[in-house]
Order: sequence, then structure tokens, then C-alpha cells
Amino acid sequence: MTPSATASTLARAAQPATPAASHGGRDDEINLAEYIDILVDRKWLVAGVTALGLALGVAYALLATPIYQSNLLIQVEDTAPDAKGFLGDATSLFEVKTPATGEIQILRSRMVLGNAVDATRLYIDAKPRYLPIVGEWLARRSHDLSTPGFLGLDGYVTGREDIEVERLNVPPELEDGKPFTVTALGENRYQLDHEDLRQPLTGTVGQPLEFAGDADTGPISMMVSQLDGRPGAQFRVSRASRLATIEDLQKRLQLGEQGKQSNVITVSLEDSDRARLTTTLNAIGAAYVRQNVERKAAEAEKTISFLDSQLPEFRKQVEASEDLYTRFRNKNGTIALDEEAKGVLGQTVELQTKLLEAQQERRALAAKFTDINPRVKIVDGQIAAINREIGALNNRVSKLPTIEQDALRLERDVRVNNELYKSLLNSSLQLRLVKEGKVGNVRLLDRAVP
Repeated sequence: MTPSATASTLARAAQPATPAASHGGRDDEINLAEYIDILVDRKWLVAGVTALGLALGVAYALLATPIYQSNLLIQVEDTAPDAKGFLGDATSLFEVKTPATGEIQILRSRMVLGNAVDATRLYIDAKPRYLPIVGEWLARRSHDLSTPGFLGLDGYVTGREDIEVERLNVPPELEDGKPFTVTALGENRYQLDHEDLRQPLTGTVGQPLEFAGDADTGPISMMVSQLDGRPGAQFRVSRASRLATIEDLQKRLQLGEQGKQSNVITVSLEDSDRARLTTTLNAIGAAYVRQNVERKAAEAEKTISFLDSQLPEFRKQVEASEDLYTRFRNKNGTIALDEEAKGVLGQTVELQTKLLEAQQERRALAAKFTDINPRVKIVDGQIAAINREIGALNNRVSKLPTIEQDALRLERDVRVNNELYKSLLNSSLQLRLVKEGKVGNVRLLDRAVP
């Protein structure tokens, strides 16, 4: 490239940008200004839309049905009350520790929730027929019964109307379907309507309403225990299937352990009906505690039967060992043991007692678990360790004079058999108290409150 060409190129590169290159910034300024002008020109439209949005938000906040939440706390205890005796703690025979996660699954089970549903009749839904949109809002602020109807629409209410249905049994085809309509007639009488009924039924508050059924509808049984409303006031009453109610409750129930390894379970629930919310939660807690107590009582009964079957055998062993020791002393007189022999005797009695306790526990566990169960393996290991210690003591005893060996062995048998027999009696009594005392290993710490 020639020097003149290079200079020409540099000159062109040094020239300022053309006006077109700077249009972008001015265009942005123009566009922003145009947007501001548009907003100013449409200010009343913007204000109207904003006001409408705020009004809708306020209306929703005021008119929406409030949702209440409540909870209860349940503690899962690690061990039963201290009561040392046969096998250390007799309740360990039937006490199988269940982690909180396992107890949560029991709480969520159909067995527990089904009992709660039955106790509260949660499958029955009965409420006033409120005026659409504003009816419930007006009712929450009312202090008296309303005059039914609105603009020619019969039955709608906006006051403190209330109804309680104690029983509602309908054919399966009417469960989970359209609701019944209950109309107050005055003087504690009401009328029951449904699209599948050929004609309305008439009932009295506090008395059963029985319908035998016809070609279109099966039998219906209903019991209205309370009806507050002026003549013409209408109520919606529906019956869900028991299974559908349980499954819905399982979905809505919130369960979790409070803290890490605290063994305290939180049970939470939300509902639009405050009274129904607390009643349902407390019924769940009561059903859970009751099944736990019943399970413990049943397990205690099995263990009592096992212990009672062992009592006669242990009593025979006590009598036989005492008889042998008495005959030995009558023949040889009282044998004075030296300090070493007394020490060996004390250790032997302690180990033999532990061995027999472990063997009894092994038999009890064998009735519940297989040989590969961790608890069974632990007891097997304990038995093996005790046998090794007893073997070492027997080697020391074998070095004693024969008559001292016999005296030590007989006295050991008497003491061991007596201790075990007393422990067996104490354990049997302890388990009977557990059974009759209706005590489990769970308890309600906090009940649900409105």
C-alpha cells in the first residue's frame, strides 16, 4: 500500500460519525416521550383500571369465605413408665419402638381417620342456603335470623340460620351426589326435597325421619337435631361416602415431626367451619390414642398369658431347689464359705439371673419375630456373652473343695430361682396394670382449640 493510500484511509477513519448513526439515541428519547404522552392522555382510563383492580381485591378480601387453621400436638414416648422387674422392664416384652414417621403413617391410616369420621359424622354436610356472593358475608355480620328470600328467589338466607343433622343414611347412588334441600316449615317441622324423590318428605326436629323407598329411590333415614330458621328458610344437606370422606381428609391433613427426632408430631388441618375444624382434629387425636392403648393392651394380654404359663414351672423349680438345699444342710450342716467363694456365689447368682431373663425374653420374642430379626439377634448375643462369663466362673468354682462346690451350687439355685419367681410375679402384676390402666406410649400434649 502506498503512503498516499494509507493517509487517505486514516483520514476517512478519523471523520466524525454521520448524523444517521446518532438517530438511535434520539429515537429512544422520542419513543419514551410518546409513551409518557399516551399515559397522560389516558390517565382517566389508567386510574379507572387501577381503581377497579383495587375494588375487586377489596371485595374478594371481604366476601371470600375465611379459612381457619388449627393443630394438635402428640408425643410418642420412647419407653413405658419405669418399673424394673422381670427382664428389666416387663413392658419391653411387647414394647416395639416405632419412629415418629411410622406413627405419622398410623395417624394418616383409614383405621384412625375412619374412626374420627364416624365419631364426628364428617360425611354429612349441612349448611344454610346463602344468598349468592354476599350471603355468607352478610350472615357473618348478622346477629339474628333473616327473612328468607331475595328479589323473588325463595329460600335464600343472610342471617344466623343453622342446622344440625345427627344422622343421614341414603342409598349408595345418592352419596357424593346432589344435595337434599331442607325447608323450615315452622313449629319444629321441615320439608325434605330431592330431585330423585317423587314427592317431598315431612319431618320433625328431634325425631327420626324414615322413608322406606320406592321404585325410584332406596330407603332414607334422617335425624335433624337442630333447626334455626324462619319458615321458608332453606338448607343444603348432602351425604358423602365414608371412603370419599376419609380420602379427602387424608389429602387435607398435614402431619410432621416438630423438630428433629423430637418424637412430637404436629397434626394440622384447615377448614371453613371453625367448630367442625376443632371437633375433627380432636376426634383424630382421640382415635389415635385409643387405638394405641388398645394395641398395647392386646399385646400385654398376650404377654400375660405367656408369663402365667411360666409361673407354675418356676414355682416348681423354687420348691425343688429349696428341698435339695435343705436336705444337703441336714446332712452336712451349714458350710461356711470363704470370701472368695462368697464373691463367686454373688457373681454366679447375678449372671444366672441375667441368663434366665435373657432366655425368657428370647422365647417371648420368638413368638413375634423370626431368628433374623435384629432384636432377636441382640438377645442371642447377650446370651452367648453371659454363658462365656458363667463358664469362666465355673472354672474358678471347680478349684474349690467338693463340698463347697455343692453348697455353692445349691445356694445359687435357691437364690436364682427365688429372684426369678418374684420378678415373674411382679412383671405379671405390672402388665395387668398396663392392660387395665388403659395406658399407651402416646399422649396428647395440646388439643385443637377454636
